[in-house]
Amino acid sequence: MNLLLCQYAKKLGCVVYYFLPPQIWAWGEFRKFFIKKWVDTAISVFPFEYAFYRKRGIETVYFENPLFDELKKFKRSDVSKRIGFMPGSRQSEINRNLPIMVEVMKRVVQERTDVEFCLIRYPESSQRLYDSVPYAKVVTKDRYQAMKNCDLLITSSGTASLEAAIMEIPQVFVNRPSFFDWYVSKKFLKINEYNLANIYFNKKIVPSYVSYNTYDILYRVHRLIKTHLA
Repeated sequence: MNLLLCQYAKKLGCVVYYFLPPQIWAWGEFRKFFIKKWVDTAISVFPFEYAFYRKRGIETVYFENPLFDELKKFKRSDVSKRIGFMPGSRQSEINRNLPIMVEVMKRVVQERTDVEFCLIRYPESSQRLYDSVPYAKVVTKDRYQAMKNCDLLITSSGTASLEAAIMEIPQVFVNRPSFFDWYVSKKFLKINEYNLANIYFNKKIVPSYVSYNTYDILYRVHRLIKTHLA
């Protein structure tokens, strides 16, 4: 749809800037031909994407993510040993990832009594999805401060993972996709990395477990938490 809008704007004689251009480095690189034809300048917030587009002859400028200046202001305000869980913002995403996180909490509770848990909820997500969660305090306000006050974050949202990386909070990225998403990603995506922080910095800085197998995720995350808390 966005590329069609670019085409229409170009026909009207407009100068076209495309902020956050299509991720042709992940799939559908053929779209570069349409971007060259209908877009005057692409504006990228990914350093590697800027280089990728420029290499293909597309006029591109780099715009540093404004989150960098904003998030580096936060400092930790308490010393409680705490693990934060961020299952995502969309209901389908929460439905798939929250049960895994609750099971992780259950396993940690059986081994440690000195660790607090908090569920950091996006304001736009439904409170009802969190009402029956044991073990953890649900936090809605001051999300960034709540993240900074954690020793470790378990994230399922790419945005949250990038935010945590910018704030230099230790984290583990987990995601159990739907079968359709899992199939499509394996079939069509050209990349082997699904974590936004790792993609942004173009290196492996966040342990990332994306699997349709719930028990595989549970085993790996629980083992990593044990190592982190040791």
